[in-house]
Formats: sequence, structure tokens, C-alpha cells
Amino acid sequence: MLDGSVLAIAQVGNTMVLGGDFTTVASKNGAQTYDRMRLVAFDATTGAISGSFAPTVNGSVNALVPGPVPGTVIVAGSFNTVNGTTGKRIVLLSLADGSIVNSWKAPATNGQTLDMKVSGDRLYVAGSFTTAGGAAHAGLLSLRYQTGALDPFVNTQVSVNHNWTSTCSRCAKAPTGIAAIDLTPDGSTLVAIGNFKVVDGLSRDHIVRLDLTGDSARVSTTWATNRYASTCNSRA
Repeated sequence: MLDGSVLAIAQVGNTMVLGGDFTTVASKNGAQTYDRMRLVAFDATTGAISGSFAPTVNGSVNALVPGPVPGTVIVAGSFNTVNGTTGKRIVLLSLADGSIVNSWKAPATNGQTLDMKVSGDRLYVAGSFTTAGGAAHAGLLSLRYQTGALDPFVNTQVSVNHNWTSTCSRCAKAPTGIAAIDLTPDGSTLVAIGNFKVVDGLSRDHIVRLDLTGDSARVSTTWATNRYASTCNSRA
């Protein structure tokens, strides 16, 4: 990268895809530069940059996962246009030419996406949004991996900014939401971290564990910690 940062990486077959907030990249020997607006793909074996994959997004790319069909990648972040067309912060792109795969449609969110994970036929999406498709989904939602359609399995709502209050002039006011998620290999448990104090009415400071074994995702009532309950440093 000649400017900006790499914020996400995914391997799709023998192609590596990088996302971030960069706009220019160089070949591995530095001999050639390429305009690449926050996304770039290169051969995993040779390192050669793809000349045909050059989509343009107007905001940072924070998360990438391989798409549901070969030769595609799911892209998410803070952008709202892709190749000049309104995106919705989560889109499926073809690695062949960087075009949007219009048959895969995710709901619009009102905030950025920060992380994604796939388990079975579900795509778990985390971020600083509070709605998806006009419905309340604060910090976390699930989509159908094959189609992008909103999946009702996750209806968890995170709330309460952990550090900022209206009476604390020095406190940081980062967006409330979930910054990162991970799943156990069997897909039975999801752990989320971020800027929140409450999840579905239960006190959960910065970290929550969800049980995914039932008909819907539920906050685990047998696991909680107050290790991160103290307010962050005012300069954080």
C-alpha cells in the first residue's frame, strides 16, 4: 500500500483480497503502481495484482469473507456507493471484474459494518448500526449466506455507550456497537466485543457471549465478566 491501511483480508480460491482505506498500491517489486480504491486482489502464488478487479467504493472496507459461489467476495464497511451505484455497506462482488452481483441483496444498515463471520448458511454481521432493512438490529444481525436476505435468527440489541456520558466533557464518544465477533468451530457460540454496556437488558461490559443452539440467538446467562466494567481512560 502506498497510502492508507489494510483493514481486512480474505482468500477466495487462489486469490487474495485486501480491503481498507487505501487508494494506491504497488506491484511486489515496486515497479508499477495501480489506483485501487479501498479494494485490491492479487494472485496468492505469484503476488501479481489483478488488472480486472478494480471496484471503487467511497468509504473504508472493514470486513471481507469469501462469497457463497466461487469467484465472489462479500465486502462490508462504511461505504454507501460501489462503482458509482448505491451500495448498502454490504455487497457481493465478482472477482472477475469487480462488478456487483445483483442477485445477492443485503438490507441497508444505518451505520458501518466492522466484522463478518460465516457459519453454515448464516452470515453474522457486526457494526455500529442500529437498524437493518428498517428494523431494529443494534450492533449485530444475521443474513442468509446464499442470498443476503435478512435472517430473523439474531435479534440481539446492544446499547449504552460504555465511556461517554453527557456530563463527562473529556470522555471519548465512540459509536455504540460491536467491533469484532468470532464463533466456536461448531457454530454453537458467538463472542462479541465492542462499545456497549447492555445487551438485551442484561449488563454486559464490552464483551458478550451468545448461545446459538436454539431457535434464536440468546445472551448466555451463565457467562459474564466485570473485568472490563471500569470506564476507559478519558484519552482513549
